[in-house]
Amino acid sequence: MDLQTLLPVISATGFGVQQFLQVVGDPFASILIASLKNSRFGMVQPDGSKMLPKGISDVDAKKALLGAISILLGIALALSLDTVRILLALGIKSRWDVFITGLTISAGTEGANSVMKLVQYVKDAVKTKTAPSVALNSPVPQAPSSDVTADPLLDPTVNVDA
Repeated sequence: MDLQTLLPVISATGFGVQQFLQVVGDPFASILIASLKNSRFGMVQPDGSKMLPKGISDVDAKKALLGAISILLGIALALSLDTVRILLALGIKSRWDVFITGLTISAGTEGANSVMKLVQYVKDAVKTKTAPSVALNSPVPQAPSSDVTADPLLDPTVNVDA
């Protein structure tokens, strides 16, 4: 798949993963955390409230669960979409392509933004391989290559009424 087609596909699938996590993953993680706290694995604090094993906070547990769901979903999507491969689209053949693509998809819209930055870096690297002009490297200011028209606001000698 070419880069022009790949970026919208990565963006759309990443957005889908992000929405799935908000609608399904977040409530699932909350239910799982509450169940763990109320099970025999939960630790009772001195005030009588329960906490997760090993003193893990609810926020950290939710981040870990949502991250795991996101990565697994991103890799599953990358495996099912054979033509969606980020490294291959950049001309790099690697067995890590599915994993990198899955991580990018799992990052949601941020993943698509990262791919666009990567594409821009690749374009910039290709541009720097061309020989720079003398004007770019010269310490002496160069004359403009085309005629410059006078600006009546900056040059008082230009007659505006003429």
